[in-house]
Amino acid sequence: MLNRLRALTRFFKLSKEALEDTRDTLEELIETEEPSDTSLNPHEKQLFLNVLNFGDLTAADVMTPRAEIVSISETSSFEEALQTVSAVKRTLFPVYRETLDDVTGVMRAKDLLPYCKSQETFSVKAILRPVPFIAPNMGLLELLVQMRASGDPMVMVVDEFGGVDGLATLKDVISELVGNIQEENSPHHPTLTRRSDGLYVADARLAIIECEKGLGIPLRVPLEEDSTEFPEVDTLGGLATALAGHIPQRGECLEHPSGVVFEVLEADSRRIVRLGIHISVATPHACA
Repeated sequence: MLNRLRALTRFFKLSKEALEDTRDTLEELIETEEPSDTSLNPHEKQLFLNVLNFGDLTAADVMTPRAEIVSISETSSFEEALQTVSAVKRTLFPVYRETLDDVTGVMRAKDLLPYCKSQETFSVKAILRPVPFIAPNMGLLELLVQMRASGDPMVMVVDEFGGVDGLATLKDVISELVGNIQEENSPHHPTLTRRSDGLYVADARLAIIECEKGLGIPLRVPLEEDSTEFPEVDTLGGLATALAGHIPQRGECLEHPSGVVFEVLEADSRRIVRLGIHISVATPHACA
């Protein structure tokens, strides 16, 4: 398998025109391959297809967007840093000086361990590690080579003015090749579940189109009577924010034109985390 992968990745060095032709040919061969004793198994096929598409992806395609970044201030106390780590259960955190546009490094959660029973004075600056800055259009292949050579587990993605657009980790990059890597306690795929009392509970990051499928109710409709267009939002959190006109806080209830009522179950000052969805008996169950 390794030899197959090495041979296949050589096509990245072809000219753009030859690259497109080669990719199309290989994709067709992989997809239409007749089953045999020497054929690729489904996992190998998916890996090869991931490799074929890898050259087209950029850092912007895999980064965690700015709104979802959990960061730590340089001036945070040990208790504050530990509370943040415990709350989100991630392993890497960008550290900023005054705002997120002024990132000074990255902190690893495990670097807090020596201070748990130590009398040594804690300082975030003392455990900072450098973090590179890259452009959003940097190719994933180039980024993978860079991160492998430098050993950097995280990079910050910045726009042309130096503002932070997002961040990408080595896991994000590798996941595009081998598929999603689900770490223990890592954030799960956004879900929609129904409780025994009939209330639907959804992650704010759930795509609106996925929620429509789960509820059977059209949600991508104009939110105001004098409007004919749906706001440019893709997630339930974005939809709730558009309905409220601000970032709604825990306990707020927002009525959707379809009759559905969104209840903010969990939120902080920057974003919504979880929503409750109340559906009345009279709500039409027909998805547009």
